[in-house]
Amino acid sequence: MLDRSSIVKWNRDISVVGLAIWGRGCVRASKGDCWLGLAIGAVASAVYFSLFSLTRTAFLGAILFCPFLLGMLAFGRIVKTAWGKGLIGAVIVLGAAAGVVEYKLVSAGNALLVIEPYRSGKLWRFDEPRMGLRREPFVQGIPEMIDKMVAGIPGSETSVRLIFSQRPFPGARYRLDRRGEQDGGNWYYSEEHRMEGWLCPALFKFFPRAPRHIYVRAEAK
Repeated sequence: MLDRSSIVKWNRDISVVGLAIWGRGCVRASKGDCWLGLAIGAVASAVYFSLFSLTRTAFLGAILFCPFLLGMLAFGRIVKTAWGKGLIGAVIVLGAAAGVVEYKLVSAGNALLVIEPYRSGKLWRFDEPRMGLRREPFVQGIPEMIDKMVAGIPGSETSVRLIFSQRPFPGARYRLDRRGEQDGGNWYYSEEHRMEGWLCPALFKFFPRAPRHIYVRAEAK
């Protein structure tokens, strides 16, 4: 089964193939190669974007806008043709669409988000049906970190409410700092508790990319 990193690399490889076909089409003034190259690049980028909310969204814009457009503009004779103008229009539309989606995702990532974790043995789990998450566990140091955050909160022996955002907000007491990526997830460090924990790829259900900081407030459910 392909993991996150493998699929990302596969999509990039396919995109490079699309660019190569596009370049050949520009050199040979081949309408078929140009359209095929653009289609391959667009599909590969769209798959990457939809699966991972593009944690590195610049990749999508670069594939759909810069290399394709620059490659086309380097060959003036193609630009003067009707199909060449159509290709340039398609690249601009795709690039603009990518920018709009990116803006919406980033805006959504700036919102206050809420989950209600509950204890399950030594683990904390949470449900988020709208995002297809059920009994999603926190692992690798995060349960111990949550224990520290919720200590003393009434009802925390069973469940709590966590409010979080990638931006500071009134009442946020804790800040988690991103340390790095591993196995599709990300390591975060709590300076206050001197603890580190790993957040799995479910993080990207809430944010378009792994935030540099996550601000958290814990309260009774």
